[in-house]
Amino acid sequence: MKRIVGEPTIALRLTERGYERSFGFSYWERAENELTDRLFFGITEGIRKVRHFGEVLKALERLPLEGSFVQIVRQGLDQLSHRHRDRPDIVATVKTIVNELAQLTECLKKRPMTAQVFLTSDHGILWRDEHKLRLYGAGEGSVPPRYYEGLLGGEVLWRVEFEGNDYAALAYPFIRRKLRSDEWGVHGGLSFEESFVPLVKLTTP
Repeated sequence: MKRIVGEPTIALRLTERGYERSFGFSYWERAENELTDRLFFGITEGIRKVRHFGEVLKALERLPLEGSFVQIVRQGLDQLSHRHRDRPDIVATVKTIVNELAQLTECLKKRPMTAQVFLTSDHGILWRDEHKLRLYGAGEGSVPPRYYEGLLGGEVLWRVEFEGNDYAALAYPFIRRKLRSDEWGVHGGLSFEESFVPLVKLTTP
């Protein structure tokens, strides 16, 4: 998520290019969540805490959006992979996200302006039922299933550096511990599914 908005953030960079106002929507407020505070740094009009995407659409109908930047954080598939009871309906969740994207573009089409909409994600997911994952090591408890913190050697480990910290990411199809019964997917390692994310660009009207 931090790499999506960059440093300086998208909001700050667009301010320098003449976008005088910026609005943010999130499930959390900056004061209560460190990641949210960083992702929305530079938003001029503050963050609106919402419970669902419908509240975002209602707000956008009233806000002065001409010459503005809007940043929205919405949950995608990640919540289905961690601590989810019963088999998650991945296809239905994707359809919901696509439908909400269509609603967003229709909302913007009603405004007397041109808008660009971008949709992306911070990572992909290896779904346990779609792959034969193999145990590497003997990790227990809540350790990350697809990477280690710190420098480690091994033929299936690859070094990844982020913000001055070293990590050892596991290559496909290895995991470092057995998955819990409510764990339906993993991420943080090196595989096509985890490394490639969608980038959708729409222009209205």
